[in-house]
Amino acid sequence: EGMFYGSPGLRLLSTIGTGPVRAAHTANGSGWVVSGNSLYQVTSAGVATLIGTVPGTGRVCLVHNDTQLAVMHSAGWHVLTFSTLGYGAVSGAPTTAQGTYQDSYIIFPNTDGTYCWTNIGDAQSLDALNFASSEANPDPIIAVLSDHRELWLFNTQTTEIAQTSGDADLVFVRTAIMEYGCSAKYSPAKSDSTMFWLSANDSGSGMVMMAEGYSPSRISTHALENAIAGYGDISTAWGYCYQQNGHTFYVITFPGYATWSFDASAKRWTQLAYRNPASGAQEQHRGNAYMFLGSSHMLGDYISGNLYALDLDTYTDNGAIIS
Repeated sequence: EGMFYGSPGLRLLSTIGTGPVRAAHTANGSGWVVSGNSLYQVTSAGVATLIGTVPGTGRVCLVHNDTQLAVMHSAGWHVLTFSTLGYGAVSGAPTTAQGTYQDSYIIFPNTDGTYCWTNIGDAQSLDALNFASSEANPDPIIAVLSDHRELWLFNTQTTEIAQTSGDADLVFVRTAIMEYGCSAKYSPAKSDSTMFWLSANDSGSGMVMMAEGYSPSRISTHALENAIAGYGDISTAWGYCYQQNGHTFYVITFPGYATWSFDASAKRWTQLAYRNPASGAQEQHRGNAYMFLGSSHMLGDYISGNLYALDLDTYTDNGAIIS
């Protein structure tokens, strides 16, 4: 016996800018969306206010502290101050376009494979001396993510976990290491008290992992791994987590190929596809950036500036048949 779960549809909330939607994030009671080369403040109804320009191309990472939003892009950083909506570029910021927040620090990988952090509570303050490396293995750090006040340092072949020490000279101290690294810097996502990511080590790449404590647990199947092996450059894959009807989902997209969704409660994978109305072909899902705002799971489109609600009571993908 089995069960069928309805796939959530895409209900159009608004169209923001020219697209594609390069980032979405919730902070300070608002949504923040990068569409094309612009940053917008967005209400829960999808009403957008233009803030400023975001240069560069590709994905953008949005990370906030108590008072500021760091906009990390392929040309560096911009920082927004919530109280004034003041917005400007940060001198000397890295171009890695990835980061996280922990204990009043914004932490980010550097272009040389080390990791760095801002001064406490100040996203505009980048001190060249605030850096360290993950020293258990010489592989470079490509992504960082904080969970339960633990800093996960995803290297290309290993992953290290560190905690804030309270020591100004040695801010983060390593507490654990795993022999699986990360093959796509935007694939790590956290939810359900665990971490998910697309792995790699010195034996190969392309398995999807879920952390069980400090141990990586393979959740991808042989069939999925066989599909992933045909997706070309998997380093561009990106993932996010969301919770709906008591189920936690990890969704990973391989741009140009496919989107897969893992139900952490049922321990099952399904393909989350968009059926092209013109060709009938099943394509990657339209979502390119995720945030939870108000009571809605919101996704930005990877081609246009459309912002959608991921909605179980919507039975099409913005008019396209779900199959």
